[in-house]
Amino acid sequence: MIKRITSLIRQIIKQWFPQLQLTLVLDDRENLVKHLNTNQSGLGYLLNRRNDLFNSWIKEQVTGQHEHIIFGDKQVLSKLGLDNIHLEAQVHTVGKLGKNGADLELVSFLFDELLFKVRITNVVIISADSDFSIVPQRLRTHGITSQLISPTANAKTLKEVFCSEISIEPFIQNLNSLYTDKFIFDEHTKAILKFSIFQYVNKDKKVNLATVGAILIKYFDIKSKGYFGLGALKPLLLVLAEDKGIAIEGDYLVFTQDKLLRLA
Repeated sequence: MIKRITSLIRQIIKQWFPQLQLTLVLDDRENLVKHLNTNQSGLGYLLNRRNDLFNSWIKEQVTGQHEHIIFGDKQVLSKLGLDNIHLEAQVHTVGKLGKNGADLELVSFLFDELLFKVRITNVVIISADSDFSIVPQRLRTHGITSQLISPTANAKTLKEVFCSEISIEPFIQNLNSLYTDKFIFDEHTKAILKFSIFQYVNKDKKVNLATVGAILIKYFDIKSKGYFGLGALKPLLLVLAEDKGIAIEGDYLVFTQDKLLRLA
């Protein structure tokens, strides 16, 4: 009986008072970062560093108000780049529940919230974990729609059961361009990169990009609280190579001694 009443109230809110609708965004962040890093080295870390942009983008995807809650271990998420502000305000700490602790905590939190918040008319789950495939069916019995944001294109099991999917690709493309464009045309960044090249050239006249990238990540995190990884490093090197004759082979920067001297 209670479930029927709350479902009816939600339908009234959807139809007559859409501005009162509340979308609950439940973010399995460790899962999200893991899959993004698989797609592109450092991409998950980059998203965490600009969690403010991710929050704003999600707000644009939903109707009415929203609450975006991240589930995970705060220490792990901190190492993955999530800053202290968002750790304190947004992360729902997961206890020692084993491998699927975040999943269990997320589902438990969701249905506890449904008991007290009849304004919840939509639930967005951010994950690629097939364990959440049962959730949309349960939500329907409460008169609630479900949406999926998946970091992987092959999450077919999830896509088939959710009411709809919100593609994360436009946000990722914008995030990449934001940092790549910034660093490509930053002369100070180019100077730092050249200095790093001189310090780490090996006897084969090669530089390991991962080594240079690690130095730059540390530098930019401290100086500008930003992000710099291989995804932004390679385009920057390509810009240098346009007039310096530098070649990129796999994960190495390769050049002759003469070209090295011309970097000075």
